[in-house]
Amino acid sequence: MENTFNNKTQLCLMDYLNYTKVVLLSKPITFIISTFISSVVLMIADKTAVNASFVSVYIILSFSDWFSGIVASRVEKQEFKSRLFFKKPFLIMFSFATLFIVQQIIVSFSSYPHIENVAFNSLIDATVFLLETMKLGLLIAFIIYELTSLRENFIRLKLNEFVRVVDVVLIPINKINEFIIKRFDGVIQSPVTKDNNEPINDTTNE
Repeated sequence: MENTFNNKTQLCLMDYLNYTKVVLLSKPITFIISTFISSVVLMIADKTAVNASFVSVYIILSFSDWFSGIVASRVEKQEFKSRLFFKKPFLIMFSFATLFIVQQIIVSFSSYPHIENVAFNSLIDATVFLLETMKLGLLIAFIIYELTSLRENFIRLKLNEFVRVVDVVLIPINKINEFIIKRFDGVIQSPVTKDNNEPINDTTNE
């Protein structure tokens, strides 16, 4: 029974190896490009401590936004501007560089050498928590930015079907954002309103 299982495993491995060999021989450029892209995605995911799926989705959205923006500009017969053309690759690199820096700060605080102390440990944990929260906020902000920009390009290209698809994601996020802003505004304004409604005691005539 064990020999049969081993034989099946060897056959599966050989099938995968043969498939890889066929792709490598028939389409070497495709194989090399896909391998390079996978290596870059895994490297970025490792350095930023972000899931490789998010890295892939963000890169796909970014280049979709870049390509659709170029097409929209050509449809609208706008002049070619090199500054705008190279803006997107620099923005992608800047986004990942920001995540990398934040992650390095988190690692530095997490492994900060210190004498064990309850108060100091609590301070470090709180700092790491805030940095992790900021990092999560950056991830969400990057996705929202790309989806919003992509939606604008779809509107320019009059691709209303794609606009509706993007709205499925953006509308709930915008509703949550508006709710949070209203809650914060309510908390900020309530003390001011209370102070303004308090009667002012005039003691000048006493």
